[in-house]
Amino acid sequence: QWQGGKSFEEYPLEFKQIRNFIYERDNYICQNPECKINIGYYKRLDCHHIDYDKKNNIFDNLIILCINCHLKTNGKKKRQYYKEFYQNIIMGTLK
Repeated sequence: QWQGGKSFEEYPLEFKQIRNFIYERDNYICQNPECKINIGYYKRLDCHHIDYDKKNNIFDNLIILCINCHLKTNGKKKRQYYKEFYQNIIMGTLK
């Protein structure tokens, strides 16, 4: 699953501020409707880049996921599936 060191790229400086806004927008809850442990504030949450581009910090490209749901997005074979899946959630076509 090596991506040429892509996971080691640094986030842009504004990401931390944008990420905090996305946590608030998503009510600090995993946005995966299939999440089995979506029980609120105490679990670890990540701000996921839907298109896997750390430099693309537009609001429609970011979504809050719990660590379990976020880890599922990392498989190279499933990236296109999860990209479309989370884009549909952000666009409101999948709830």
